[in-house]
Amino acid sequence: MTEWIKKGYYEKVGFEVYKSLPDYRTKYDTNVSATPSQLCFLMGLIKNYIFKDGTRINRVVEVGIYRGVSALYMLKAGTIFNSQYHQYDIEVEKSDFYGEVVKKEASSDELKHWSFMNGMTTFDIENILSEKEKIDMIFIDGAHAHPYPLIDLIMLLPYMRNDAIVCFHDVEFYNRPGELGGAYMYSGWHGEKYLNQCVKNNGLEPHGDESLGVLRLPKDMHDLYDNLVEIAGQDIVESFFDYRLESKDSFGGRLGISIEDLSVRLLPFMRKHYPLSFVKRFWEALSGELRLYQKHWVSLQHMNRLMYSYWQGIDTLKKRVAELELRVFRHSMEEKIPKGAKVAVFGAGSIGRQVYASLLNCKHCDVVAWVDNAYEHFGGEISDPNKLMSKKIDYILVAVAKERMRDEIFMQLKRVGYDEEVMIWVPNIS
Repeated sequence: MTEWIKKGYYEKVGFEVYKSLPDYRTKYDTNVSATPSQLCFLMGLIKNYIFKDGTRINRVVEVGIYRGVSALYMLKAGTIFNSQYHQYDIEVEKSDFYGEVVKKEASSDELKHWSFMNGMTTFDIENILSEKEKIDMIFIDGAHAHPYPLIDLIMLLPYMRNDAIVCFHDVEFYNRPGELGGAYMYSGWHGEKYLNQCVKNNGLEPHGDESLGVLRLPKDMHDLYDNLVEIAGQDIVESFFDYRLESKDSFGGRLGISIEDLSVRLLPFMRKHYPLSFVKRFWEALSGELRLYQKHWVSLQHMNRLMYSYWQGIDTLKKRVAELELRVFRHSMEEKIPKGAKVAVFGAGSIGRQVYASLLNCKHCDVVAWVDNAYEHFGGEISDPNKLMSKKIDYILVAVAKERMRDEIFMQLKRVGYDEEVMIWVPNIS
């Protein structure tokens, strides 16, 4: 890894911000937003990234907001650390569902730093920004099928500073059939790139790749244009989602764009903002692939359905394995805990959530408390460990993965009078 982005650094910086904020992911029960490590990385960039000219990330554009969890975290990080920060969120959908988390949770002062363009796409960028307002960072998380992420980048590039940070979501480990646009951008990028890290254990160490990819724009524009032409020439396959906004007629596939459409919306923009030699090469590559897609969309659609059936089967199998693991876990707890015992769960991380959920409706024992030292971050049902003393508790399940964290919690509980005999370490549920 180059010195451009030090592995795990921004994830750790962002973790300090993340744990100081409420747990909006859990509050809004969303599994489709960015992961905690990805949110930490984005907030870490916004807080600490400094360009070579000494400036910070002042203008951010996010494409595709969904409910607005990632948008809210970025907005809060930006407004906490930078009075010049402004964030633009572009969302094609018009429903009030999109962006609702920002509208509900951001303060009036924070909302002054936020512009929400719902019912719009990057094709409307000329009505959103002027070229004098240079974008410092983009986060593309809209339509995932190729060539949507590529087109989003093409539309935004003229409004970006030359060394802007380019982020794509779901570039790895995103297995929905046909949603390959982000993967094409990341895998096909010849320049410097970075895959954000899953940072566990309070942000101390990087713990494996995640699925948010960051690209560094090359200094030589010819290299950039060559790379974009190459990516434009990658196979277009049928999409998992239906991107057609108006007609739901199955004719023509689900991708929702055509050569005719792009010749009106994309081509004039490119002729205005890019060298004509590049426009010609890019258009030849992209339109050639679109012709093949439009010619073979029927077979591509059936191939996608086949891949979707495999994907569904694997997903169902994973759920059944998880259910079996929960049964085994409940059985092991029944052997350790007497029937009718009052139990507290200590830990609100991934293990703690699984333990709490598995025992919540269990008839064998009564879960009377769920606590964590970072209770202010998580909110909701998770409370201060000091409140355990006000309850009658027979057993405390310490749901953390690492022995070091277990030992710290055991010592914490001993200091307030609990015997180690009532503490049960649960490092996993499998």
